[in-house]
Amino acid sequence: MDDKKKLAERIISGLTNGENLSTVMLQVQLFVSLLDNDNLKRWLKSEQYGYPLDAVVPEYRHIGCGTLKANIMAGGGMGENFTIPTDVLPEHVQSLVSVVQFREAVSTLEAYTAPSPDNKRQMLKVSMPSSIYRYVDEVLDGDWHRTTEAWVIIPSQSVIGMLERIKSTLLDFIIKIKNELELDIDISSVGQEKINKIMNTTIYANAVHTGTGDMNVSNNNMVIGDDAHITISPDSKQQIQELVNQLNSLKSQLNIDEVEFTEYLDEIQKELDSKMPSPKILRQALRAIKGFGGIVTEKAIEFGLDQVIANIIV
Repeated sequence: MDDKKKLAERIISGLTNGENLSTVMLQVQLFVSLLDNDNLKRWLKSEQYGYPLDAVVPEYRHIGCGTLKANIMAGGGMGENFTIPTDVLPEHVQSLVSVVQFREAVSTLEAYTAPSPDNKRQMLKVSMPSSIYRYVDEVLDGDWHRTTEAWVIIPSQSVIGMLERIKSTLLDFIIKIKNELELDIDISSVGQEKINKIMNTTIYANAVHTGTGDMNVSNNNMVIGDDAHITISPDSKQQIQELVNQLNSLKSQLNIDEVEFTEYLDEIQKELDSKMPSPKILRQALRAIKGFGGIVTEKAIEFGLDQVIANIIV
């Protein structure tokens, strides 16, 4: 039963010796199969094959956007590749164009960072949602015009940085698993709880790291940037409050660490009661609750936790 220990050590060696992340992930896949933890399996599948649109994307996969560009139709002609000043856009639009979630598989992210034939790093072109086009139109003066496409440019170097954050997060997780679990014995239910807790404090509890990257990156959802400039809408606060009330009413029936679960709920309630609640803290606490697994995750999904999280970043 020492396979888990040896695998953990091989993974740590691979992460610290510069192996491709997609290669290391194959060893992680075997390690995860031995741990037999459903939450960990879902996370690994998302890293290897890409995150579904309804899945929570860990914050280590968020990258700050670069220049906003647009193609503009005007006077029967087309103006291409205009640079749009973002500081004059409405605040909520600035938030939408400031940070991108990368849902792609690890192997795809590595492909984005490969040098071009002339050995130059590529720039990533990330399409923006059509909902922002009218705000771009308002920024530009002159006769009738209409935005037909908008995108941001991200240096591929930023994706390299993101891959390093994924490695660092995975390394932190494997080291903690190795140190806190007896990997030479079968993983008990208590061990599964520890795995979930370590996931909450490593994989799903990283701060946003922003970057400053011609491939198209599709299927990206936009997320908020600086929490200090964002307020939670009354509707979102009400949704979060209802979710907290529902989970509070169930906690005595759940077979979990009730103290830790209550701490997360109390943290959320404290933010809701404050004059300027932090979206970042709310998101992290809600995601941590979902990370408990089992009936907690089932009930959280039933109560609409994913939609609540999504509404926080609107």
